This record gives sequence, C-alpha cells and structure tokens, in this order.
Amino acid sequence: MESNKILSLLQDTEGVLDGHFLLTSGRHSNIYFEKFRILEHPSALDSVCKEMAKIVEGKNIELVLGAAIGGILIAGGVGRYLNVKHIFSERNNGKMELRRGFSIAKGQRVLIVEDNIRVQQVLKHIAAHYLDVRVDFARSFSQCQKLLSQTSYSLALVDLSVGGQIDTDITRFTLSQGIPTLVMTTQTDEHTRLKMLELGIIDYVIKDNRDSYLYAIKFVAQLLRNQGRKALVVDNSLLSSSLVKQMLEKQLFDVITVDNSAQALHILEHDQAINLVITDHNLSGMNGFELIRAIRNIKSREQLAIIGLADVYSYGVAARFIKSGANDFLTKPFTHEEFHFRVV
Repeated sequence: MESNKILSLLQDTEGVLDGHFLLTSGRHSNIYFEKFRILEHPSALDSVCKEMAKIVEGKNIELVLGAAIGGILIAGGVGRYLNVKHIFSERNNGKMELRRGFSIAKGQRVLIVEDNIRVQQVLKHIAAHYLDVRVDFARSFSQCQKLLSQTSYSLALVDLSVGGQIDTDITRFTLSQGIPTLVMTTQTDEHTRLKMLELGIIDYVIKDNRDSYLYAIKFVAQLLRNQGRKALVVDNSLLSSSLVKQMLEKQLFDVITVDNSAQALHILEHDQAINLVITDHNLSGMNGFELIRAIRNIKSREQLAIIGLADVYSYGVAARFIKSGANDFLTKPFTHEEFHFRVV
C-alpha cells in the first residue's frame, strides 16, 4: 500500500521520531513525523509525493494546498504528479492564511461550446497548457443542456455561431443558469456587438485566427484567477462607482466600494486579499494622486495593481496618475471593451 511505502521512506530518512510530543492541536503523541528530514533528500521526497498522489488519484482533486514552510515542496510535488495547481498558506498572527494573491475558488470548471471539430481540437490543446481546471466541450445546444443538467460550471466560453449562423440561444441559456459567459464570434459589426453586450456577457473575442483562440483561453484563465479576489473602488460618484463595480463583478471580482481616501486606506491596511484598486482623482480630503502615493508606501506595483480614472477634460491627469504610482489609467467615459482590456 502507498501509505506503508511513505512510512518506510520517512523511516529511512530518519523522519519518524519516538518520544512524548505535545502537538499543535493540544493532543499528545508518542510518534512525530518530522517532514524536514524528508526534504533533505530530493529523491525520497519525490517518491513520497508520488505515493501521496496515488492515494487520491481518480478523486477529482483540483488543487493542492500546503502549509509554509515545509508543506510548500510537498504540495508542489503532489500537485505535479496530479497535474493540478498547488498553493501554500502562511502563518500570520498565529493563524494560517492564504496570502500573495492565492485564493481558492470552489469547484472551478469550464464549459466550452464549439461545433467546429478543428477549432475544438485547437481549443483543447491550448486549454491543456493554460487552464488548471476541468474543461468540458459541447458541440450543440442539446449537449450543452445535458452537461448543465449534470454539472455546475464556473464559466462558459460559447461560440455565437453554433450551426453556422448567429444564434444567441446558447448564450442566453448559460447566462440564465447563472454562469458567467464569454463569447466567441466571427461577426464584428456594431449591431452584433451591441446585441452581445446587452445579453450581459463578460466580453467577446473576435474569432478570426489561431491567436484569437489563445487569447480566449488566456482570458478564461485570468477570469478564473479573479474568482475569490477582491477589488476596491474609490469614487465619490455613485453612478461611476456602480458602473465600475458592475464591470468588475462581470470579471468575477468581489468588489468593495468607498467614496473617500481615508476609508480606502483603512480597508487596505486590514484586508490583505485586495488585488486591485480603481480610484478616481477627484476625491474629498486626500485626492486620488495622494491616495496612490500613500498606497505605494505600503504596496508596490507588483503587489497591488492600481488603475486611475480621469475625466476626458482633465488635462494631464492620466500622466499624473502614472507618475504617482498607478499601473494604468482610464479616461471617462470609457467603453466596455476598454475597461476589460485594462483590467485583464
């Protein structure tokens, strides 16, 4: 059995200790497994990870989580043999937490609806390289309905022209099931564009070459990473704040909105899970530029992305945002596509 082989490997590397031990749980034990002994032996560590992976093989494991420090290498090895993503937790004030942008989104799974066999094969190949989740494919509306009756999906990527002509029925159906939906289309006219956006899709990808399929799958990967992440919107305009919140939620962010810099700084100091800040420049008290400079005293550009919002008539505001430490900026009013391009 795999467990016996793991025990033997731990014993061979002197990782099994005898005595009296008080465990973190408060319980007592006469045996203690010291994982750091196995970490000293790469070959033995690899064998342990392989045997651990065998124990859960075939059980639809989607993510491996290890506790820092020792669990990082073990989680990575098990994840490698299971061919799934691995992350790690860290102790902060006596409590294990997910940091560094790590998050766990429950039951991530993607549905791709595409009737062209060749395109489907291309998408399968690209998805295998860029997606760490299960992906199901459907070629028709009926197949799509059958899969949705059996499985829950985090996201759908749907061809708008299944059957050779523009048909929004599948897209409407996935959206009606509460599934965030990204659309692929060969149509680039304004009527089709508005029709798709009115449906409430996340966005659309123009399907005209192999690179567009790569872009679509990378877009899906980014959206899946967004699940469980938080964004902070700082804007004293209720209309503008609501619009940005709605767009971010379409990109699967959890969104917090505030109307002043003081609240924003307070939240950032107490919530390490925020990955993105979008701020207007015209704020009461500390303005947007001052807010960004204050944030950069505690968070670098690599640790936290900041996008500034500038009015079209505000000369030089965009440049000042960048100079103050923003990663990017948007000029109001902005289109749906402009916003998603900046955030993605």
